Amino acid sequence: MPRSNEDDILQLVTDLGTIPSIKLCLSSREEPRFKDYFTKVSKLRLQDLTQQDMHRFIRAELLRCLSSSQRFRRIGQLEMKEICQIMEDKAEGVFLWVALATKSISKGSQMVTIGATSSSG
Repeated sequence: MPRSNEDDILQLVTDLGTIPSIKLCLSSREEPRFKDYFTKVSKLRLQDLTQQDMHRFIRAELLRCLSSSQRFRRIGQLEMKEICQIMEDKAEGVFLWVALATKSISKGSQMVTIGATSSSG
């Protein structure tokens, strides 16, 4: 069976890890192959450290959208909580994803507001 890119990466990391003067810090999505390979190694899950910050950011951005759009003002607290949770889950700890997703929602709410204003006039 031919070697995969993952095999090459794991071999490189293993080889580098045997050199006493080298310390490694690796970053990756939690791909099953990497998770299995590094089960006995100390881990730092970024999403565990940024979850509260992401939640506050998402909530603040959504509240800003709600205040600027009539249509979005109808969203209740339960829906807001669900949207925040969905976005946090989808982000998988990647703050950039959250920033881009909330920006997209914000642009969408502005377009809805502009559309409602132009169609009523």
